[in-house]
Amino acid sequence: MVGLGAVVVPVVGPDPGPALAPVSLHAAQVSGPRLVGAGWTSTVDAPADLVGLQWGGDPSARFDVQTRNGRGRWHTITTVGYEADHRPDPGTAEAARARKAPSSEPVWVGHASAVRVRLARGAVHDVVVQEVRSPSETPGTNVAGASSVTMPGIISRAEWHADENLRLNNCPEPPDISTNVKIAVVHHTGGNNNYGPGDTPAIVRGLYGYATQTLHYCDTHYNFFVDRYGQIFE
Repeated sequence: MVGLGAVVVPVVGPDPGPALAPVSLHAAQVSGPRLVGAGWTSTVDAPADLVGLQWGGDPSARFDVQTRNGRGRWHTITTVGYEADHRPDPGTAEAARARKAPSSEPVWVGHASAVRVRLARGAVHDVVVQEVRSPSETPGTNVAGASSVTMPGIISRAEWHADENLRLNNCPEPPDISTNVKIAVVHHTGGNNNYGPGDTPAIVRGLYGYATQTLHYCDTHYNFFVDRYGQIFE
């Protein structure tokens, strides 16, 4: 998925329909205060849709995130670490509220029944795996693709069922909004492409829940998300 950086086009799309079950998060501490080194592994034998990591020690540490298939074999989804340039702007109120310990970007693991993390680099302690469950809608529900290059359709926060209380609990003051934005910039890609078009609303809800409840951000990371199918989410 990629993030975009502007808010200048109208929101269009179908009625959001009934509310979904809320995103739930569970923090599983998988190591203690003693340092562990490269090659250390730990398994969380519980279902998750999206996971993130927090730890103490080396902020440049990197972790392999793996899931188990039906035949009991482990598959590496991606490698994650602390990305300082993805954090809130220094000196802002959001930066003051945000979690200070190293934290990874969240990773979509596709309705995994178990997750394993392996320390690929560094020495760390107090590793926590944040398991996020994000209920899916019926595939294809509340999905709207981009309609044109100059005026794309955008799936609104109401349509992907954003729980606005999550951001208001952290930051009750209104966000800063520019009324004179000229361009939108694609920031970067992230995650993997192992999902269907009906999965994206659940992925976005999971990203939002992780950002607000684990990282203590005011909101999710970007103004927009664009999935592999060209769907744009506010």
